[in-house]
Amino acid sequence: RSMICINERERVVFRRLGVFVSDFSLEAAEQVASADRIFEFDVSELLTSLVDKSMVTTEKSSSAGIRYRLLESIRVFARVKLDEASEQRDANLRHAEYYADLAESLQVMYRGGDLVGALVGLEREEDNFRALLRFTLDSKLWEPAARAVSALGYLWYQAGTNREGVQWCQALFEADPELPDVVRAGALHSYALMLSTTGSPK
Repeated sequence: RSMICINERERVVFRRLGVFVSDFSLEAAEQVASADRIFEFDVSELLTSLVDKSMVTTEKSSSAGIRYRLLESIRVFARVKLDEASEQRDANLRHAEYYADLAESLQVMYRGGDLVGALVGLEREEDNFRALLRFTLDSKLWEPAARAVSALGYLWYQAGTNREGVQWCQALFEADPELPDVVRAGALHSYALMLSTTGSPK
């Protein structure tokens, strides 16, 4: 697909959106795509323009409003452009930070009594949570990985995805990372909860 029809600022936002592995919210796009020459308040207008030019698609969710998505072939192209611009790591870092924060907001939600809402959020964002964990673990960024594990453990348990949870916990703790005590404690609690229903991973 030709990029001739889009301007430079749209190109920057477009390539940064390549880090998303599934659909995403405007708020997520604002955090992930904003850096350097692009401010958060610019992203909505630029995203709308990319939708108008069929570079990004939209879908409506009854529980989450409008969600955005790049078709797979377009996403692959965006990631190539992101890599060519030497921005892939920075965009992945912003993606990881956003979704670690989001995982913690889901934890606040279920602790506040809205378990159903938190489980809906987990299901909606599970591919992006997986991308966060894969990137942070591969990059040895232990703290955001542990924050996500800590926040998502009870939701994995409630959703019945304990075995996947065990695998993420294993990948984290087999590295024996240095972590702040409170983060380590939360992640270990998640690990113990996973093991209580799946048995020893060995």
